[in-house]
Amino acid sequence: MDKNSKARNGTNFSSMRGMSFKTRHPTLFFLMIAAGITAFLFYFAYRRLSFYPCWIVCLSIVAFLFYGYDKHQSMKEGAWRVPEVVLHLLSMAGGFIGAFLGRRYYRHKTQKIAFIIIIILSALLHIALFLYF
Repeated sequence: MDKNSKARNGTNFSSMRGMSFKTRHPTLFFLMIAAGITAFLFYFAYRRLSFYPCWIVCLSIVAFLFYGYDKHQSMKEGAWRVPEVVLHLLSMAGGFIGAFLGRRYYRHKTQKIAFIIIIILSALLHIALFLYF
């Protein structure tokens, strides 16, 4: 197969040449940014809190910031947005408080029922984990 032909999955590699990592993999890009910010916050917060509360606080801050960034980007024409799956994953990983507050504060993703369902399920999951362990 030559370099200008399509791969088996239909990806045209010649059209991907010159595209940035952010352009080719926006979900992975934003997850890496979230992981970096969380690690930075966790480094400083872990000195004052135990592991689980620190995890919840750090991911909540990141989720809140991502909701704000996505709301800001939504008002621009053709701007890069945070993929919805990243917002859901942040909520499920422990940032449900920040997701809830960011959704309310920025009035963002309020028409999408899936977001409130994910946030509620995330909160229930983490409350159960906290009570069990």
